[in-house]
Amino acid sequence: MPGLPAAADPETMARLLLGHDDAAAPLPDGAPSLAVERVRYLPEVGAILRYQFDTSAGPLSIYGKVQPGDRGLRTQKIVEGLWSSKVPNADGLLNLPRPLGFIDRYGLLLEQAIAGAPVQGNRRSNEFQNAALAAAEAVAVVHESGVETDIEIWLEAELERLVRVAQQFAYVNPQGHFLLSDLIVHLRNRARVSFAEEWRPTHGDLKYDQFVHHNGRYTLLDFDYYGLAETSYDLGKFCAYLVPSNPQGWEDTVAAEAARLSFLRRYLELRPHATVNRFQIYEALQLALRAMSFMWAQQHGWERIAETFLVMAHERLYSRFPEL
Repeated sequence: MPGLPAAADPETMARLLLGHDDAAAPLPDGAPSLAVERVRYLPEVGAILRYQFDTSAGPLSIYGKVQPGDRGLRTQKIVEGLWSSKVPNADGLLNLPRPLGFIDRYGLLLEQAIAGAPVQGNRRSNEFQNAALAAAEAVAVVHESGVETDIEIWLEAELERLVRVAQQFAYVNPQGHFLLSDLIVHLRNRARVSFAEEWRPTHGDLKYDQFVHHNGRYTLLDFDYYGLAETSYDLGKFCAYLVPSNPQGWEDTVAAEAARLSFLRRYLELRPHATVNRFQIYEALQLALRAMSFMWAQQHGWERIAETFLVMAHERLYSRFPEL
């Protein structure tokens, strides 16, 4: 990300944001000072920066995301398309940050600041339970938006991701390797005999922590993985991430299941004719991918967590669609 040093430099960004991009000319007297804070950084993947001007009226913040290539420009076009989409009866169902511009030479996408905090993982909290309803409403609008994209998410390609990692389990967790290898066979069998679903615009990374909440308002973030996929891709991913990896008691698991049911119920209220016959496949797939992530992280007790997710994936794959 060659543009990151400039995007993180307060003087460079102050000049750009204030419209005084000529480095040879001094900033005018009284120009507000700019502080740059690193919010998140993944090497060669992306960086999120917060720009805060100290003005006479108080602090003013905007956010910037630096990414390789034209990924930021692609995200800007997607979010602008969602802002301008005309989905009937969608007022208040999908809240988004408004894109402010894209700085091509830095690969920098600028977005308005959103008040609030990310939804946390306490399954029993009101904010978590309400996030499930907000997610159902948001993704129903996205699915109806008609906003086009250049990426397609194929079920077979997702299954191939599991195949490539299955052998890694054999070296570090033989029981996990057996569970994952068996699951892949069953997933492919179910995919082969199931009917394909409608292809819809898809958020691609729909999880509870992609929402910022403030005074009952939930804002959906991060459209970097937006694409076209079958209806149940988003639904299965969101439900798979509702499952707690380290529940503090049975109440957490019960609360997660309640959120799952309310999410699916609200989604189908808004899109009663949605095709969801592959929902179990996508939910099981995402549970397996979560197990894969824990294998890579190698945190204490990861073997038990990974095996639990794989066992649950088997159970979800052959369960009936929830009665709503």
